[in-house]
Amino acid sequence: MTIKEAENIVRSFDEGRKFTDEEEFMFIEAMNFLIEERKEPRDMMYLVELR
Repeated sequence: MTIKEAENIVRSFDEGRKFTDEEEFMFIEAMNFLIEERKEPRDMMYLVELR
């Protein structure tokens, strides 16, 4: 996965529709990838905002 691919997955999750289990899994994997790669606090804060 690249940073661009992960960003696209996260962006698609903002559509506000119901997601499949697989789509949710891909979102979690993408967020984990971004957090590990970029080490940006805003990526972690994005997860907090979703709650």
